[in-house]
Amino acid sequence: DVVVTASDGATRSYTVVVTRLALAQFGQSDYVKASTTLSNDQFGWSVAIDGDTLAVGAYGRTAAAGVVYVFVREAAAWREQATLQASNGEAGDVFGWSLAISGDTIAVGANLEDGAATGVNGADDNDAEFAGAAYVFTRSGEVWTEQAYVKASNAEGGDQFGYNVVLSGDLLAVAAIGEQSASVGIDGVQDDNDATPSAGAVYVFKRNSGAWTQDAYVKASNTEARDNFGRGIAISGETLAVGAYYESSDGTGVGAAQDNNNASRSGAVYVYSRASGSWLQEEYIKASNAQDGDEFGCRVALSGETLAVGACKEDGGTNNVGGSQTDESQIASGAVYVFVREEASWIQQAYIKASNTDQSDFFGTRLSLDGDVLAVGAYHEDSIATGIGGNQDDETANAAGAAYLYTRDADRQWSNAAYLKASNTAANDEFGYSLAVSGDTLVVGAHLEGGSSTGLNGDETTNPVLNIGAVYVFR
Repeated sequence: DVVVTASDGATRSYTVVVTRLALAQFGQSDYVKASTTLSNDQFGWSVAIDGDTLAVGAYGRTAAAGVVYVFVREAAAWREQATLQASNGEAGDVFGWSLAISGDTIAVGANLEDGAATGVNGADDNDAEFAGAAYVFTRSGEVWTEQAYVKASNAEGGDQFGYNVVLSGDLLAVAAIGEQSASVGIDGVQDDNDATPSAGAVYVFKRNSGAWTQDAYVKASNTEARDNFGRGIAISGETLAVGAYYESSDGTGVGAAQDNNNASRSGAVYVYSRASGSWLQEEYIKASNAQDGDEFGCRVALSGETLAVGACKEDGGTNNVGGSQTDESQIASGAVYVFVREEASWIQQAYIKASNTDQSDFFGTRLSLDGDVLAVGAYHEDSIATGIGGNQDDETANAAGAAYLYTRDADRQWSNAAYLKASNTAANDEFGYSLAVSGDTLVVGAHLEGGSSTGLNGDETTNPVLNIGAVYVFR
């Protein structure tokens, strides 16, 4: 019960009823396949969901030119609404390698596209092998159209622009993990593009009246070769987080020293914010137990004031939330770290492990965060279980993959809420290689699943074809 006093002194009483997701009612609702299926499509390599619109990438389709399938949910049933392809798509471009959706806008990365153009809607050529591109599509009614062909302002061969794409309203951020300039910070010099191989860069674009322009060129504060800045990327509102999973300083925690390379590939995350039209670096973050080879920043997720960071090769041997960070008995088991921003400062809130931690599961390789719900993928997890809450101990399905759901309560404590497997678990399907959560819906991709059925909820029992891929929807 809440009593509210108005400005005129009058009081009114209200009863506030708070409900939370009842996980006993949480279950798989759909098994989704493309309308046509072919070997090596890798449908489900990337997924993105916003409300009742789901996008699924199949970068292997059409000799790896790539296709994105768009589904819409109506009266609890999904139907395929559109297939998206690049206006200049060619074999090997891997359109659909990365995906993002925000309302009626979808961004698609094709990081092996070969165009040498720079900026937005430039000329179409093939003069810069693997420079990469991003494409923006918008929906009007039932129809999707390509709105922009987006390139880096300093596009060069091998940059892999489009390795990651993220959207937040009219802001688009695109990572180019192979970019080579040695500049640091925001809007530095871009033309020394042979200085630091695979240093990486992120480009932010802003849409105004339907036209996209570059808003910022973002580099690490300690740029070095092979850091792969942009390997993880997330945006929420006007906050941008970028992971550089091969960064090598030996610092720990928030605001650590970044001036050495004493912990090879320990990884780091950089947080930026936009105020009054300008981007500034807000924080430099390391794992609280940073070690060589942990690859902290291999994946990041943002929702409001909460940041989740995957360290997909962290070696901790504990289970669940808040265990010992000094136990390094399970090599490359993986971990996730949750940080929150309080009064403009970031602090670590949780250290999260799988409920069945095991070596080489790569827990944290994929992340999705929506408010107080965190989904984590471990695509090399080996149990033969199916569905929700199955037996985690029978590890006879190598690299079948798993997803884990965590929730945060009113006391800001995280706990393990669900252990998720495919309804047709099979070895080497890599369930959990992609995932996305939006509201009460979680989508998980298994890009190597071999079922030959098409459309919605077809036969799951046959697995005759290699690497077709599937997507599983849980509610």
